[in-house]
Amino acid sequence: MNEFFTSTTSLSAYSKWILIRLIVDETIEGKLSKADLIKLGCPHNKFKKVVDELIKFNAILVDNVEHIKKGRPSDSYIFVYDRYTEINKLLPRETLAKIEGIGFRVPVKIVWCFFCLNKNEFGFVENLSVPVIAKACKLKNVEVQSAISKLVELNFIQHVIKGCTFKKVEIIGSKHKRTLIGTEGNNLKRTSCFKIIDKNQYKFLYLFTLPLIAHLDSHSRRKKIYSLTGVLIDFYSGKGIRETAFLRLLRYEVSPFVHEFNFLYQQPKEVFRYFDEVLLKLVSIGLSQLINGENKIKPVCQEDTFNHIFSPANYELSAGNLGYETSHLIAKLANILIHFILYSIINSLKDTPQIEGDIKKYLDCIHSLKKKGINIDALIRNIHAKVTFYDTFSIKNLTLLTNLDLTEKVNSYEGEGTVELMDSKGHPTNGICNIFHLSPETFEAFYKNTLTSE
Repeated sequence: MNEFFTSTTSLSAYSKWILIRLIVDETIEGKLSKADLIKLGCPHNKFKKVVDELIKFNAILVDNVEHIKKGRPSDSYIFVYDRYTEINKLLPRETLAKIEGIGFRVPVKIVWCFFCLNKNEFGFVENLSVPVIAKACKLKNVEVQSAISKLVELNFIQHVIKGCTFKKVEIIGSKHKRTLIGTEGNNLKRTSCFKIIDKNQYKFLYLFTLPLIAHLDSHSRRKKIYSLTGVLIDFYSGKGIRETAFLRLLRYEVSPFVHEFNFLYQQPKEVFRYFDEVLLKLVSIGLSQLINGENKIKPVCQEDTFNHIFSPANYELSAGNLGYETSHLIAKLANILIHFILYSIINSLKDTPQIEGDIKKYLDCIHSLKKKGINIDALIRNIHAKVTFYDTFSIKNLTLLTNLDLTEKVNSYEGEGTVELMDSKGHPTNGICNIFHLSPETFEAFYKNTLTSE
């Protein structure tokens, strides 16, 4: 957690907000009046408490000056706090101006500041539960939940992964329960993950339609089939779902891992939704790394996947235990999806380069998509959408939101494909997308010939 919040536990949310404003506002000089502090966002009814807290915290001093005029003099204060200047980099003035312009109340503002100060290099805020955020911000849990809902609603943050709790697994024929190594026998609760929305992130929207992983007619009775990882678990357990290109590329045999699949089958549907959201996050990170110059052809590794899914469970002790094979599966699928998306982009260029069989040419082509001096921030997420493209109809879609401008390089197939976007409640919304379509068989041939030795 950012040091600012660990060192200001004695301050209320309102005092934290005023302190942040005083740190960031470089124009603050000389004396501060009551009107100045109220202008910075201190409510009238909280003024005395905020001032008392900031004085005790040694952030401001009362200006003791003799007054010639009779009557009660107006109090003034001097700002003397000179620590944590890194806040100016993580919370520039324009960022605070943006959130102040919306008219948010202080609880929403301080939660937004918490996210900005605790994001990682990719803009994700993770492993911080609502109670932890509430304690750090000096708010109630319900206030934090309300603030998060408001920030998501207005596209300040994206709720990338919804938290879940893994259940202990009942070993068939045994009275004992088994769980993940490193969790001390307790059910493992995973927190939500959020992402700070970059100001340019929604400038361009691209829709990637994926063919269905498998035909599910014979498994319609299972609730988990609507989850991508749920489908894969069914396939790997040998129940005869017909293979597609994606499944053939995984080349994955799991029959010896009985306990692993007892564990997975006994999890609620929410856990498989959680797996899917982790998968999309890994794909987003891998895309950003490759486009920005990473030369590792498989950017997602098993250990990284395990830590995203099961941390704080112990990866070093997990081999052959619950969760290990699941992380292997999702890591392999993430890398396949990353290259499916990149290869779709490359094949949509007006002058498609000849890259099959040459990894260096392929990587050079990927890196050329990056604009000079701009880091590409990709975010893959599930959306509600109906896509009609040639003879393809699917509601299983992934959407790539990025500040990468391909509009002059890509054939958008205008008139040949249509897309209708819908919000979370199924209501149509306006949206114009480039639709990148790629034959699974074409991708399978490329993947095997170029990226693997199979």
